[in-house]
Amino acid sequence: MTGLKCSVTSCANNAEYQCCRPDIQVSGTDAERCCETCCSSFENKSAAKNNVVRHDVPNQAVQVNCNVFTCIHYSDGQCEAKSICVESENNDTKDKCQTLCETFRKRDGCSSGGCSV
Repeated sequence: MTGLKCSVTSCANNAEYQCCRPDIQVSGTDAERCCETCCSSFENKSAAKNNVVRHDVPNQAVQVNCNVFTCIHYSDGQCEAKSICVESENNDTKDKCQTLCETFRKRDGCSSGGCSV
């Protein structure tokens, strides 16, 4: 199981820098760099106030589903990295497009490097 650290504190599913969902989806099918990936499971905390389903307790066994075919950690729809880090462009992230998988590494062996955001 992939360990997950999440610094996207504006997400409704984040508690103590960890995800509280049972699973997440990392997207970015043809990504070349980490900033071309995102956490599709992101829910804006302020927009989710009326949401009936709440995830408030950090989940140490989050399943990380992935469709980033270009990443070395991708394997049959799952992330095979021992741990990943989901980051955000800023502290007030409002949209999943402002999140990224910092652990992304391009499959051809080249390191993706940092993303300038």
